[in-house]
Amino acid sequence: MFNDKLTSQDIERTIHEEILRLLEERAKVLPAISNAHDLQADLGFASADLVQLLTALSTKLLADPFKHSLSLTEVRTVGVLCQAYQQLLAEHTAACADSDVLLATRRRAQARRDLRRG
Repeated sequence: MFNDKLTSQDIERTIHEEILRLLEERAKVLPAISNAHDLQADLGFASADLVQLLTALSTKLLADPFKHSLSLTEVRTVGVLCQAYQQLLAEHTAACADSDVLLATRRRAQARRDLRRG
């Protein structure tokens, strides 16, 4: 279940904030996070740090792009991480739109059946 109220900007802001929070816990302070930052080389994230980050993001964003379409080894930069969650949002939005269309079609069909019985 994805948080339906999130925008792409909300996702990016949440990811940046969570990265900053984890860095602060390690007493490493950066003035800002850029999508160009490499999670390992620039920010010093080890595998355990990435797992901690992804666990926190899964809880906050109510989504996990690593369940279906993405491997942890593909995530090198903050931008790639943001894109993974944003793509999941886009897929979820499209699926909801498809579901809405299907529901509307079913309602119209039921209305026609009701008129015929009428």
